[in-house]
Amino acid sequence: MAERGIWEFPLHPSLPIRMRSAKLSSALLTPIVVSPSPVSKSFLGMRQNQPFLKSLRCAWQGLFDLYFTQRNFRIHLVVMVCALTAACWLQFDPWQWGVLIQTIGLVLVAEGLNSAVETAVDICSPEIQPLARQAKDMAAGAVLIATFCSIVTGFCLFGPPLWALLLRE
Repeated sequence: MAERGIWEFPLHPSLPIRMRSAKLSSALLTPIVVSPSPVSKSFLGMRQNQPFLKSLRCAWQGLFDLYFTQRNFRIHLVVMVCALTAACWLQFDPWQWGVLIQTIGLVLVAEGLNSAVETAVDICSPEIQPLARQAKDMAAGAVLIATFCSIVTGFCLFGPPLWALLLRE
């Protein structure tokens, strides 16, 4: 029976717990929860009570990292610019703008969360593991769902005015 190392999982900033896999039986890793252990917050990478401007600066840094490291995020931004340009050209009503902005936001947030999940999984599990792959695939699947929903919303928003323009000419 193989024994694995100990990982720290902060479930709550004030309550990190130790988890250790005890046995590897038929390719199933069984985690066992042991008593809480004191772990310094600096070890966990937690920042407490930052000034608002510093938090804002960290958020902007995250957006820059997302833009410069994630190709799919840049692709979504190009599609966003095209959709906003077409919406201006078609003179969308306010409700159409609202739906369009919410849909764009959904896709960009999903892509950002997917990237965050992938980065966290890479940090926690540098070796190839089936559960790590599954977590990454699930996050990518969420982006796919958001993208499909945005395509359907795009057909609903852009279809009727474009169809009317085609029939007029």
